[in-house]
Parts: sequence; structure tokens; C-alpha cells
Amino acid sequence: MEHIYFFCAVFGSLFVIAQFILTLFAGFGMDDAGADSDFSDGGDVETDHSGADFFRVLSIRTVTAGIAFFGLTGMAGTKLEMRQGIVFAIAAVCGLIALVIVYFLYRLISHFRSDGSVSESTLPGSEGNVYVRIPPRRSGSGKVIVNQQGRSMEYEAFSDFERELAAGEPIVVKEVLSSTQVLIEPRAADKPADG
Repeated sequence: MEHIYFFCAVFGSLFVIAQFILTLFAGFGMDDAGADSDFSDGGDVETDHSGADFFRVLSIRTVTAGIAFFGLTGMAGTKLEMRQGIVFAIAAVCGLIALVIVYFLYRLISHFRSDGSVSESTLPGSEGNVYVRIPPRRSGSGKVIVNQQGRSMEYEAFSDFERELAAGEPIVVKEVLSSTQVLIEPRAADKPADG
């Protein structure tokens, strides 16, 4: 188990450090709309919230932070020669706590973003691509990366389209539902003739 803890600690820590550096110098991930998903702002968006809140916490940032703390705690427990079962349980709990803390930290940071950098009023008509598949007819949400004012922004996305939109499909923002949610549709050139 010590090797697993070591691998998790090194991999997770390096990934967290890399993301932090990218955030400082390139703004990577600071506009992750998934970090602040308030459905109360979404107006008439109808979704099933059962179990969705937990999965909203999961992202590359939060999971890698959890892995890093799992590994670091596991290594510390192993060095203290504690029983492996207890070490694993403590490491898992610490990893989960780190995951949740990172989620809320990024959510807090997102509230302090400057409104001057990106304007929601210019968001309708912006183009981008599907990042996480989007179910048809607002039966659920996915994620999109939208190019706006020279920046790549991630938003939770819904669609009124009749079919599911797969990852990688080009889209255009039709309407802003909240500060973190958009209604999208396939780009006109990519719509079927009868769509």
C-alpha cells in the first residue's frame, strides 16, 4: 500500500501544483462555471437534483486534490506504523475533506471574479464546443467550453434540441440562464436540414 500512497501523493501534488501555476499565469480553470452551480438563478430550467449535487463537486481540480491528500495522509500513517486498515480509512476521509474544501475554495474565488473581464451580455451568439455531453430537450445538463472575448469559459449547458449533443460538437449560445448556466444549440452549419 505504501507504493500506492506514494504514487497518489506525487501524482496528485504535481497535478495540483501544475493547475495552480496555470491558473496564475493563464487563467486556466478560474472560470469553471461548474464550481458555482446555483439552480435558483436558472429560471425555468427543470432538472432532477437527486444525486446531482454530489457529482457537481467532482472536477479535475477537486479529484486530484483529494488524491494528493489521500496519498500524503497514507504515507504519514504508514511512517507512524499504524494498522493498514486504519491508515486507509483516515487517508480516504482526508482525501474527501480535501476534495470538498477545494470545491468550496474555487466556488468562493469565482464569486470574486471581476465582471469587467467577461460580459454576460455578449455571451449569446458566442461559439464553442460541447465538453460533457448534453441530453436532449432539457432532460439534463452537460458542459460546454465557450470562446468569449479571447478566453475559454466553461458553463453548465442545457439544450432544447431533439437529440443528444455529443462531446466535441460545435455549438452556439442561445440564451444565458444564469451566471453559470446557458442554453445552447448546434451551430447552424452543423444542424440537420430538418432540425
